[in-house]
Amino acid sequence: MPKKTPPTFNLLSIGHRGVGKSVFLAGCYAQLHKSRLMHSKGKWFEPADTKSRQILRDMLEYMQRSGRYPSATMKITDLAFKVKSRELQGDLTLCEFRWADIPGEICHLDNPDFKALMLNSHGCCVFMDAAALVRDTDYWGQIEETINQIEVISTLADQQNISYFFSLILTKCDQINADTNQMAEIEKKWESLNTRLMASNTVYRRFSTFIILVPTGQNIAIKTEGTADPILWLVSQLSEVYKTEEPRSVGDSAEPAPESNRPTTGPTASLSMQSKVVIALISVSVIASLGFGLGIILSNPEPKNSPDVEQSSSGVLVRG
Repeated sequence: MPKKTPPTFNLLSIGHRGVGKSVFLAGCYAQLHKSRLMHSKGKWFEPADTKSRQILRDMLEYMQRSGRYPSATMKITDLAFKVKSRELQGDLTLCEFRWADIPGEICHLDNPDFKALMLNSHGCCVFMDAAALVRDTDYWGQIEETINQIEVISTLADQQNISYFFSLILTKCDQINADTNQMAEIEKKWESLNTRLMASNTVYRRFSTFIILVPTGQNIAIKTEGTADPILWLVSQLSEVYKTEEPRSVGDSAEPAPESNRPTTGPTASLSMQSKVVIALISVSVIASLGFGLGIILSNPEPKNSPDVEQSSSGVLVRG
């Protein structure tokens, strides 16, 4: 029997300082608010409490007033949202999700705050700067740690037999000239990344987004494209998996309780999960050593017995 209470998911966000994580969330709010006013049907998410709503409103008002993007996040800020759909009987809450807006500086596996957020997460949004991908020859090396984090999480989820999904988000796509070979260059580089993610059984979909500020007389208009799609896809996948059961985070253990009935949240459980993180890190290192580095462009990016790949307008969905 389906649960009556909508599930709650914890979404992790990964990305270096200045990639646009906070601006992305504000852009989602702006896009969905406008879409909801224009259409009578559809799916959207909205702040679940006054604090979350005020934080997003403050960011939007700052951008509209100053014509600039807000500065990078300096501390962890917890936000809560409800995902809703408009039905004949009224607005229906499909699920809720929590989002920790985190500084790029703490996105490291050796940071205890980041590790706690990672182990408590059910899905993840990964942010990459599309403009830097084509303009900065060193950028692929700079995001190596980000890719390692994806592989570690995927390995942990695989060990725990947990369905875990990633939205890989290319930000600042308005700075990419579609009439040149820049998009082709991104696609070429992405082949090696896709091969590496398939090797770690990563389930993901890629999205292209942009949020630009357009002067309109004395005001500033916020123009967005594709900003809400990554989160709506992510929570839709999770909601489908957890229709009738409690969501399991990547840090949840599927192992039965010890015969001694010791608390599973005590030192023994922590040590067990710490060991699994170490094993995941070792596995990632082995995969990388076998030739799946980001700088390698393979002539045949589809290895034998690889997972199915579904092409879409938003990116690639890899089924592990």
